[in-house]
Amino acid sequence: MPMSSIHQRIDVKLTMDKHNRIHHLQSSSRRLFSSTQSSRSKFRFSELSSRQSAELEDELLNRLNNNNNNISNSDQRLMDPIIGKSLTRNGLDWIWSVSIPSSFDKGEENVITVNLQPPTMLHPKLQEISANITQVVQEEMVQLLSNKHTLEPHDVDVSVKINPQDITTASNNMNIRETTPQSSSFALKNITHFVAVYSCKGGVGKSTIAANLAYQLSAMGGRVGLLDLDVYGPSLPILVQPDDPTVRKSPPHVQEGMVEPILHKGVKLMSLGFVSPNSGVPGSGPNGGAAVLRGPMAGRVVSQLLKGTNWGELDVLVLDLPPGTGDVQLEVCQSLSLSGAVAVSTPSALAWADVRKGVEMFGELG
Repeated sequence: MPMSSIHQRIDVKLTMDKHNRIHHLQSSSRRLFSSTQSSRSKFRFSELSSRQSAELEDELLNRLNNNNNNISNSDQRLMDPIIGKSLTRNGLDWIWSVSIPSSFDKGEENVITVNLQPPTMLHPKLQEISANITQVVQEEMVQLLSNKHTLEPHDVDVSVKINPQDITTASNNMNIRETTPQSSSFALKNITHFVAVYSCKGGVGKSTIAANLAYQLSAMGGRVGLLDLDVYGPSLPILVQPDDPTVRKSPPHVQEGMVEPILHKGVKLMSLGFVSPNSGVPGSGPNGGAAVLRGPMAGRVVSQLLKGTNWGELDVLVLDLPPGTGDVQLEVCQSLSLSGAVAVSTPSALAWADVRKGVEMFGELG
């Protein structure tokens, strides 16, 4: 064999051996780095005494509520992105409490809990706000523990629990007109918003839209009620068929003469069709037929359904109005200050003409 070939093979083998050693060293280094990273665990709050935990809670809550003085470059993260006000004690006061586990809480999760109380679960930026608060709390805990521990923000687990605030009482509820009997109504005092769904023309899908709106708001986390005010031909019991459509009297401690709404998939429901044996609902009575009511009587029925139902605390009560511009609409507009109204129409010129009548009616009645 030629000497040059032997030299070439020796050179190749040496080169390959060198490459394999380098590759082995690189792999070992990566494994060592990975092992170092994986061995780094979350900070264990079980190392803290109950006293240390309580002191940290007070300090953290104080820093959050006085963020302008203590937290650098985080003011915007502790602001409501919709209305531009602070979430802290000097603003909206959403940050209710902070809980830090200690050695005493051995069975608890190793997580800081921030209790957030927005006015409603329907706030469109709750997830963003929750993420911002998590970042701020992580950074603050790193600073608070820096004298004893070397931490990174991701070493601290934070859980933001969201519980809506109690709704204001009737004296503060601007959506109930003070000059009407409803202003002192027990049933309406804890409802924040009233939204009417209407169409001056029948058969355009108004009740379907009202039901879908109510259930979608509930799916978003809102406390929602749906009131079918079409006392002439209620359709809610047909659109929504709860397993138990029985309307029951409220407990004695609530208020005499009131009834409980039907709860179906998180939405509180009420309709004349649930309470009247002559409403036309299948199975509601042996001689069921469409309700026949004179105008003034219809207004009284509407008033009774509104303030005779124990709605409890609601973010939104969706009102499914009957077609037209009659006594029912008049009673609603005179009793309540609506937060909004949804007009439902088909593309036909006749339907649009009726929608305009409804817009004019709501404009005149405020």
